[in-house]
Amino acid sequence: MLLNSLKYLPLAMCCLSLYAQATESKENPQPPYIAYENREGLTFDTAKCVSVGQNVLVKDGFQRVNANSNGEILAAYRKTADYQFKALVSCLGRYGMLRVVIITDLSGQGSQKARNIAQSIIQGLGNNNSDKASIVSAEEASSAIQAPSINGASEYEKGNRFYEGSGAVQDFKQAAEWYKKAAEQGNSDAFFKLGTMYYYGYGVTQDFQQSYIWFSLAATSGRQDAAKARNEVMEKLSKQQITDGQKEAKKLYTQYVKK
Repeated sequence: MLLNSLKYLPLAMCCLSLYAQATESKENPQPPYIAYENREGLTFDTAKCVSVGQNVLVKDGFQRVNANSNGEILAAYRKTADYQFKALVSCLGRYGMLRVVIITDLSGQGSQKARNIAQSIIQGLGNNNSDKASIVSAEEASSAIQAPSINGASEYEKGNRFYEGSGAVQDFKQAAEWYKKAAEQGNSDAFFKLGTMYYYGYGVTQDFQQSYIWFSLAATSGRQDAAKARNEVMEKLSKQQITDGQKEAKKLYTQYVKK
């Protein structure tokens, strides 16, 4: 079942943490160096981007390349005995955005690595509009770089950090709060995460009706896997709970998506 597979996702993501907490002052920055490359204005299918991205990372020498259902690819790269590069690639087809985050102990190397990976993925996607894509890139030491907020994308990523324990202590309650902020901006991925959290009681009181509501919102917003999860939750609800849940989902959809 889909929801059973989601149950262990936080632990798996925690073990593949890609972000490092700052341990040095800004006056004397030390590794890791975090590079951020963002390409916007693209047109692509998220699933295809994930496939192309995995191939690009493997070809570049990355190992432990893993993708999740949110269009994210996690990877580590080993040159010697230690991993010298870690990567997070986000394929946000809904927003026409490709994001690459690189973490490395090598000063000045992350930005070029992120740029090359982003360009290779774009070429693999065959985008004719790649020359028109706006580019935002940066690199600094001991501090994760926040992505711009697009339909709650920034809030959603903050929720992910607490959910996965990446760059922060794993805290489901904090994750739920950030996902709700993203959901209020119509972020379908946040809808799905909230459905999962209410189903298992991660950071919130377990509530199958609330889980049904958030999965319904995600499904209506285009998340194909959300419909299956919603149907699984329905088996735990009475007819009245389903009816009330549908009314609430329609209300929230109008409030958050069609505002």
